[in-house]
Amino acid sequence: MNWRERFSFLKKALGSSKEVGAITMSSHYVVEDVLAMLPKNFSTVVEYGAGDGVMTRALLEKLPVSGKMLAIESNESFVLELGRINDSRLTIMQNLVQHMTSEDMALYSSADVVVSSIPFSFLSPAERTKVVSEVFNLLAPGGLCIIFHQYSWLMKKPLQDIFGTVSMKFEPRNFPPCFILCAKKL
Repeated sequence: MNWRERFSFLKKALGSSKEVGAITMSSHYVVEDVLAMLPKNFSTVVEYGAGDGVMTRALLEKLPVSGKMLAIESNESFVLELGRINDSRLTIMQNLVQHMTSEDMALYSSADVVVSSIPFSFLSPAERTKVVSEVFNLLAPGGLCIIFHQYSWLMKKPLQDIFGTVSMKFEPRNFPPCFILCAKKL
């Protein structure tokens, strides 16, 4: 990722400060940390807050040819950027995650993985709980919820309340440093 890409991301993010919580795209360290958490065999992945597609592209590289992926992004500029990814396995929806309905997600029920980098600090406690509950219901047994690009432990308790056990990793090499949380549906 070069400085031009980072500046472009910042410009798009600042244009919608109520929707985008990151000031720059995820570093390759964060991407590698998330990829290392993925189950060996997964075929359905949902990404909340896909941004400009850094994680989306990495996930698609790991996704089997028969797999499918849903990327949800609220920022119109990022949705246009995601639209440049030429991959038939990818579906892009422009929406706020907290406004998604079970009908919107029907094709992705029993997902193997849900990854999220949405700015949970922008959501009310009730919205955070609702999103985590919906992720739990969306996942297949054994499915993973990976929340990354978080600058606090804010989501640890909501994840523990619904999933039980949560593992956490701190990535100091990201700018700014961030936490990556992982919960498994048992």
